Amino acid sequence: MEILKSILDIKIPQILYHYTDANAFAGIITKKEIWASHIRFMNDYTEFKFAIDKFKELIEEFIKGKKIVDKTSSEEIIEKFETLIGKIDVFIFSLSEKKDELNQWRAYGKSIPNYSLAFNENKLVQNASIISTKDEIIEYIERYVYKNGHNPISKILLPCIYDGEKQNNLLKEILEDSYKKALEKKDFITKFTEFISKKFIFYAPLIKNKDYIDEKEWRIVVLFDEYNQYVTEKKKKQENKINILKDDTDSLDHFPKFRNARVEKIEFRSNGSYFIPYYKLDLKNIDSIQRIYIGACPDYDTVYESVEYMLRKNGIDYNRIKDEEIIQKSKLAYRNW
Repeated sequence: MEILKSILDIKIPQILYHYTDANAFAGIITKKEIWASHIRFMNDYTEFKFAIDKFKELIEEFIKGKKIVDKTSSEEIIEKFETLIGKIDVFIFSLSEKKDELNQWRAYGKSIPNYSLAFNENKLVQNASIISTKDEIIEYIERYVYKNGHNPISKILLPCIYDGEKQNNLLKEILEDSYKKALEKKDFITKFTEFISKKFIFYAPLIKNKDYIDEKEWRIVVLFDEYNQYVTEKKKKQENKINILKDDTDSLDHFPKFRNARVEKIEFRSNGSYFIPYYKLDLKNIDSIQRIYIGACPDYDTVYESVEYMLRKNGIDYNRIKDEEIIQKSKLAYRNW
């Protein structure tokens, strides 16, 4: 975990920016919530695939160096790993250190204009109950990721890792730790695969291709630790002699069954072609939004007036809007219409 500790020494910026389109912006203001999208249904799924492919290569390399397992075992581990990863729910809300960044404007240019919301990091993590400090994150990992502790839903603010060497060292650390623990178990392959899958799903959302380093992205990662909750709830029912679930197996093969029991926490929206699962994070209020930047548009004055009206109708004082200049225009000279 030493690699992660060094990564977490990075100071969190006081202001983080979320680039979005008009509909999502209105939803954040009027509903006082942000939506974390499922990692497998984000705008660029190749980001998640990049982390998976990198880890699979490292698994194969790692197993080759261990005499206790053969090539067949390596293939079985990777197959089981892919199956388990496909059953885990992870949701992402993206933020950036960049205030007025052209590539970000272009990436979220589905509406004219699009918007960038400047979040005060301290208020955001407090209002949405997000884990963000190094000590909190390390404690969480030690209790829930590296052990079989149970924490049904976790919200954590983490920086993306673009450096290939750091990514590899982080993932190798997962393999070595899981290997040592799995050797103590009867069914090595099953346990090793379960251990690496649980650890990987925590780190995977942080691993990004170095080509995107200019984004300087931070992510609120929402983790559903449903397998451990399934086992915990099943044991409680057994103790109380209540057998609602028919299966008596603690295998991750029964993971989807329990996920279905909690599907009410996940909602869906359409992007025009397929449905994106998302998880709502309650902001309680919109005080965490310090500035609103309006992207390029042909009728800025009308857009400004509409944004100002929406803010006033949702609890932001007119004098504050004017005095603090909450609404601002992008200074970049570009056209997206």
